[in-house]
Amino acid sequence: MKLALKWRKAAQTQRKSIFAYYNKRNGNDEYSFRLNQRINAVLEKICRSPEYRPANEQTSYQAVWIEERFALFYRITDDSIEVTAIVDARQDKKLD
Repeated sequence: MKLALKWRKAAQTQRKSIFAYYNKRNGNDEYSFRLNQRINAVLEKICRSPEYRPANEQTSYQAVWIEERFALFYRITDDSIEVTAIVDARQDKKLD
């Protein structure tokens, strides 16, 4: 059974901020477009087969690394995968 995908508002804001950062840094949106495709592909796999393992015993949150740079945090519920955060671990904050 494929689970539904939901994005928390904070995660959506983080994703938009990451894309804006790379659009500004690179002067175009090509990298952001490819990154968005990669994020969507990873989430599609998770929704089809979540392979659930708790990140720790007290929560049901998971993390997956995309391109060894982006941490995507999500929570598995009975009927959905909820993206709670996406973090760019290598952003140069000087460009903000």
